[in-house]
Amino acid sequence: MLYFAYGSNMDWNLMRRKCPSTRFFCRALLDRYKLVVARQSSLWKCGVFGVIPEEKSQVWGVIYEISPFELGKLDVSEEYDPLNPTPSCQRKECLVYKEGDNNYPLTVFSYFPEVSPNPPPLSIEYINKVISGAHYWHLPKNYIASLNRLLPQCPPPSREQKG
Repeated sequence: MLYFAYGSNMDWNLMRRKCPSTRFFCRALLDRYKLVVARQSSLWKCGVFGVIPEEKSQVWGVIYEISPFELGKLDVSEEYDPLNPTPSCQRKECLVYKEGDNNYPLTVFSYFPEVSPNPPPLSIEYINKVISGAHYWHLPKNYIASLNRLLPQCPPPSREQKG
């Protein structure tokens, strides 16, 4: 199964912990979508990315090949429940373009969380996972720069006051 990752799952070590049989397939582009802070993650305890349709936008990510036997683990980590009639996150097929080949889209699956009206901010830890994954897979420099611009929006880590 081909899975398009655009958020923290671009981090190779994180993805291998979730689905040990994962293999890198290629870098890819989800055209006409925009990266947004979508919702609160119970795993990350902060806002996490989702994607929404937007005509002149693009989202870069990576395609992994994962075993169908590990799909359930990935579903759980993405808070997708196929038995829930109204899940807050959908697993759907989508078309992406392999880097350098805009003529033939690939059909893959990805996760599309429902966008909350007021999602919490990203954490430094979360956005750093996304950025480290983007660096690791050598995504386009201008895309990495756009991710880096999100860092100032992240709240500083809480520190206990010493009395």
